[in-house]
Amino acid sequence: MGTFTRLEGIAYGDLWKTGQHNYTAGSQRDTRSCEVVYVDGIEEHVPFHTYLGPQVLLADGSSTYMQAWPRMTSTEKEVYLMSVARRNRAYMESTGTENLLQFVPSSMCYVPAWCAEHWPIEDAEGLASKEYLEEGMKKLWQPSPPGVAYRVRSQPERVLVFADAAGLCEKILATAPKGMLAKVEYVNEQPKQITVDKIKALYADGPWDLLIFGSGLDPPPDGQGLEATISHLNSVSELYLNIMTQALRQFGTLKRLACLTRGVFTDRLQGDEGDARGLGKVASGTLFGMSNSLRAELPQFPVHYIDFDWQPLKCVWKMIMSELFSMQTFGLNTVRISGNKRYVLRTMPATTDSAKVEAIEYPGSTGEAHDSVRSFNFPAEGVIAVTGGSGSLAVVFAGMLVDKALEMKATYKIQMLSRSGKVKLPDDIARFEEVVKKAETGGIQIEEVVLDVGNKEEVDRWVAKNSPHITGVIHTAGVLKDAMLMGLTWEKFHQVLEPKTHGALYLHDALERHSNPKLTMFWVFSSVSAYGNAGQVNYAGANTALDALVRYRRARGLPAHSLQWGAWAEAGMFMSMREEEKQNAEWGLCPPFTNAEALRGLEEGLRTGLPVLTLWKYNLSLMLLVVSSLDSYSGFYMRNYLSEMCVPPTPGPSAVDTTYAWVRWHRQAFHDQNVQVKRRMLTDGSC
Repeated sequence: MGTFTRLEGIAYGDLWKTGQHNYTAGSQRDTRSCEVVYVDGIEEHVPFHTYLGPQVLLADGSSTYMQAWPRMTSTEKEVYLMSVARRNRAYMESTGTENLLQFVPSSMCYVPAWCAEHWPIEDAEGLASKEYLEEGMKKLWQPSPPGVAYRVRSQPERVLVFADAAGLCEKILATAPKGMLAKVEYVNEQPKQITVDKIKALYADGPWDLLIFGSGLDPPPDGQGLEATISHLNSVSELYLNIMTQALRQFGTLKRLACLTRGVFTDRLQGDEGDARGLGKVASGTLFGMSNSLRAELPQFPVHYIDFDWQPLKCVWKMIMSELFSMQTFGLNTVRISGNKRYVLRTMPATTDSAKVEAIEYPGSTGEAHDSVRSFNFPAEGVIAVTGGSGSLAVVFAGMLVDKALEMKATYKIQMLSRSGKVKLPDDIARFEEVVKKAETGGIQIEEVVLDVGNKEEVDRWVAKNSPHITGVIHTAGVLKDAMLMGLTWEKFHQVLEPKTHGALYLHDALERHSNPKLTMFWVFSSVSAYGNAGQVNYAGANTALDALVRYRRARGLPAHSLQWGAWAEAGMFMSMREEEKQNAEWGLCPPFTNAEALRGLEEGLRTGLPVLTLWKYNLSLMLLVVSSLDSYSGFYMRNYLSEMCVPPTPGPSAVDTTYAWVRWHRQAFHDQNVQVKRRMLTDGSC
């Protein structure tokens, strides 16, 4: 067992108030006062202001704390976490910042939040953003701002566009100022007509400064029905996958990539949007998750995702153009343009106030939210289906349904739907038998049914047979076919889509055609991988398509929740891990949660009435380390995305853009959401 000692350094200048920093130019070494920690003979320097993020460096400045973490024992890790907590509290008390969001709450559930962020329209030289940032820096830091570096455009750009049929991409680029564009190549064929050879030929004409993927802007060309939607979803996803894989195979051909969609994030109708687009809205739902996982696999490659209204204002074309060519911010946020405002995606803990926060910050629309589905009422009778019924999570939720029925004296019947019609794993069989025994004590029926949810005809037959008595659906079905991009084929992608995404669409469509007036529950199991996991481009895309379906249903006044689950401790893969692997997972960034924690988080989320809920937990100190990252586009992106629940540190050396980091940091700490809301929502936990 290694030694673990602490040596206190002396106080340094008040970084929070002055904004000054002491990084040596070109060096990663932090010369400020710090605590020194010895772990297994390795000296680590921990800055005294660790509450702002543990920028932990080895003595030679060449490596990070993450390399030592796996070698630490549980006791050493616990001591370190406690030490960080003490430093957090001490610094906050000394600077009067106790009420800001420095502590992560005990919440298990988080919701998406859209924060307004103004940004100027970019000019041909890229100086508009530079001047805007310079002005902001002067206001924040007197007499002079920290040393920063600006990224500007060196020459006109060559742009490759996979265009939409409506000509929206052309409208966007038509607003570009003179001298910004050197060449624009439009690819106007339908997605299913664009071959890999075509993509290779286009890349051979590179290098391209920017690739714009606009094929997801169109509704399905063959109509708004189920078959047309699935066909278009498959075509758009396969094309985007081929663009990604060929970019990797011909690395250096593309300098950055932008993905454009319309209305993917809205759960409210805008004008006649419902009639204009219909179910086809879901067809581009895979692109958000795919973009996030591409960013995770290629952290130094800038990927920018922009979503805008289905019926945008005229001013939006120039705003999107500016997004595409702002070198200061490209790839650092997910951006949504609604009305004439720009919003950036963040996540925050779910509370009963979450819906109010979203209402305040929600990108405007002419439609109203459907209050009838904002509050959740558990079914009291009828038939509740659990797809993926042979799996661990299905057993967990069968148990939850039985407990709820006994509590409510409900009389519903539970049907476990799966291809095999039987729970498979020995541990799951034992747990399921216990669930069945408990159900029998209350007269609750549980039936195992053979059904492939990825088969439309089978789903149709089941829905027709059980209508009008269906009151709930819990869609847990899914498979993993993980592969890094170089090894990911369309076959593997499609195998993931079939049970998860296609299955959910089949259920939705069948329930639309067969009346079930007492249906109050339509839950689909998504995943935190939606926000990016290396090796899961297919799985992430399938999950964000589920999220899009749920938002579409909510916009039409139909019940729906998408549950983005993290790692489970008492179900699935974790149960088959070796003890050492389990311990490493428990001390990781996102430790697995218990069934009780999961259900508590679910209850928290359901009370908000919001359609998409993220259920996970994490280690505070490691999260602070994550939001310290500025060494890649993906690191900077996650720093921003997580900033509403974990304020990032003041910026250190950056491989991306220190300027935006400084201005962004100040907004994250003080302005993005109402400080009173932050105080109420985010300080109920402690270290």
